[in-house]
Amino acid sequence: PNAARAANAPAMSAQEAGRILDIPPRADAAVVEAAYRRLMQRMHPDTGGSAYLAQLLNQARETLLDDRR
Repeated sequence: PNAARAANAPAMSAQEAGRILDIPPRADAAVVEAAYRRLMQRMHPDTGGSAYLAQLLNQARETLLDDRR
């Protein structure tokens, strides 16, 4: 069910993804990865975080990294 919800989610802009990861929208891949890991350590469901927030972090990371390819 979560995969279906993620697939149907509206596309996230680089601006939105940058706000979610708290980085500039044009940050390089290393900055994106570092911000993602830092936030995911706190927000991952296995560490008491929210599955929804973890999903947003994943989507933000994918959006920003896809923009760099």
